[in-house]
This record gives sequence, structure tokens and C-alpha cells, in this order.
Amino acid sequence: MVLSFGGWMWIKRWEKSTGLYVMQVFSQSYGLDLVGPTWTDYIGRDDFQFWGKDVGLAFWKNDEQTRAMLQPRTAPLSGVMTPRTNTVREYFKSPMTGLEGHFVGDKWAFESECEIYVAGVGKREVPDVHAPTS
Repeated sequence: MVLSFGGWMWIKRWEKSTGLYVMQVFSQSYGLDLVGPTWTDYIGRDDFQFWGKDVGLAFWKNDEQTRAMLQPRTAPLSGVMTPRTNTVREYFKSPMTGLEGHFVGDKWAFESECEIYVAGVGKREVPDVHAPTS
């Protein structure tokens, strides 16, 4: 489902030992627009390794906020976490394709097989070139 999604979508796994989020999979659109032809440059790496310090830190902070939004469910599914969405607007500039802008979309965290993941879906915000400037 993620690979064939028509827009930007991805899933990162939270690494408890480091506190970082490691890219697991992303949509074809995300890969073509942001990663370029060598997708392995990002799969298995964290945001600091791919995006650099400033963008990586902004993404990490939002991922941390998103992970913190997981809430334990009550019985009968005790122990399972309930996801909540976190609407974000994040600046980016791809180090591979040069595409720049703001990502606008939703992130949510979920638990699967005792691992925590953060997923995101959204699009690039394109500035209105016809908007009046002050």
C-alpha cells in the first residue's frame, strides 16, 4: 500500500536504543521527488543522516511529539496503543533532488509487534507566486 500510494507517504521505526526514527518504506512519489534514483540512500537511515542537522532536528521533534500522542487503550485491548494524528508543516530541501518547500500533512504513531512506528502522509506546499507581498 505505501509503495503504490499516489502522493507522499512513509513509515519510520522508532529505535528505542538511540531515540531516532529510521526510514522503513516510502511511496514511489516520495522517492522520485525527494530521494532520487538511489532509494537505499534513505532506507535504513535516520533523518539526521539523510536530511542533515537542521531539517533532521525539525523532523525528529515532530516525530517525538507524534510518538508521545500514543495513548494506552482500555480493556478489552489493554496494552495496545491508540494512534492520534499530528498535523504538521515542516520545511525541507532534498539533498538528493534539490526540491525545496514545506511538507504539509499528518503524522501518526502506531505499535506493531512490540515496535513503535511513525507514519506520515501529505504533500508539498507550493507558495502562491501571485500572492501580494508586503
